[in-house]
Amino acid sequence: LCSFALDHGVMLVLENLGLTGIRSMRQSVELIGTEPEKTGMGICIDVGHAHRACAKDGIRPEAYLREFRDMIREVHLDDNFGARDLHLPLGQGNVDWPPLIDALRDLREDTAACLEIAWPDAPMQALDDSRKFLAVQAALLEGNCSHV
Repeated sequence: LCSFALDHGVMLVLENLGLTGIRSMRQSVELIGTEPEKTGMGICIDVGHAHRACAKDGIRPEAYLREFRDMIREVHLDDNFGARDLHLPLGQGNVDWPPLIDALRDLREDTAACLEIAWPDAPMQALDDSRKFLAVQAALLEGNCSHV
């Protein structure tokens, strides 16, 4: 599948689904390779999924971002409490955002970051609140809250 995608100018991304831990991601990378431009496969890290897996294996979500940094082409951002994949607005669960935001800064500039929020009563408000939350957290990490 990766070869077919590569031959047709498409980049596949492997996402850490459900409770897929970092070890499964490592195994896939070992099989396919670490150079997306040559293999046709990049990585998509879903922060909410990584947070759920952390409750099981103790590996924090930012470890995924750091380990697969050069392969990551997309990141899904959402919050939860570790047990279920709730797709909460950022800051509404117990994901530890400061280390994640710090790790996000080290990703490739062309990495797509998607807010993956399921908030049917007020979807636009949830997305806007999540965007503002990210801006505040980033400013706090920089020690500059004057523009927030």
